[in-house]
Amino acid sequence: MTGGRKHGFGPMLPSCELFFASRLAACVPRYLVIDEAHRIKNETSLFSQTIRRLKVEHRLLITGTPLQNNLHELWALLNYLLPDVFGNSDQVIKTAFFTR
Repeated sequence: MTGGRKHGFGPMLPSCELFFASRLAACVPRYLVIDEAHRIKNETSLFSQTIRRLKVEHRLLITGTPLQNNLHELWALLNYLLPDVFGNSDQVIKTAFFTR
């Protein structure tokens, strides 16, 4: 028993599509590693909205895709990792990058 949860399985490495299409989505993992993290740069996409609803303790993003010099894309990734710190995109971008 770890952190008040009983885990009856070891690490799983399903694709996101398999995870959500199966009963695995009923499991709440302690750790969530997202490969191809560029898929959550659009926070209005179904995938991004779905993955953000999972309540996990630890999150890690892996991506090889560059940010394309777009602060909103950077915000979307940071917001997923630390939603309490990087809340509203307009407010964060203006405060962090355009305030003297």
